[in-house]
Amino acid sequence: QWADAIGLTDVRPLVAARQGEHDENQTQPPRASAQATISADLGAGRRGRLEGGRTTLGALAARVKSFLNISGIHVVGDRSREIENVAIACGSGGEFLTASRDFGCECLVTGEIRFHQALEADSLGISLVVVGHYASERFGVEALAEMLRGRLPRLDIWASRKERDPLSWIE
Repeated sequence: QWADAIGLTDVRPLVAARQGEHDENQTQPPRASAQATISADLGAGRRGRLEGGRTTLGALAARVKSFLNISGIHVVGDRSREIENVAIACGSGGEFLTASRDFGCECLVTGEIRFHQALEADSLGISLVVVGHYASERFGVEALAEMLRGRLPRLDIWASRKERDPLSWIE
């Protein structure tokens, strides 16, 4: 998981699931058994503190880049800025800026973000590490395949070998 890989502790959802939350178009409320499974660990995104204390934005970006084994990464903010509280949102994470600010996160690590959201993050004092949408989610597909292999050992299970990021970096 991202949080473990980049060394976050005290990890919690960035946006917690709420008991009884359901789709407005749903004709019936969620089943009671579904409500009972909602716990404090469920929700979107993650937030936590860097194990070992503060580091710089540049060092965190390098750690994320190494974990994902990618050739390029974008950052918003001063690379020498020290950070400790980090938010993570896979995919397109711009909607998590407000929650990141509200929890005192100094940095949001995400897959992609719109230009004006990057400007907003900068004005809110939130640094960004932007890795690409595909890279932010691919490791999860691989981890899921590995988990399923462990639980279903009689089946051949693997993450797609043909799926590729449609975007590439020119170095």
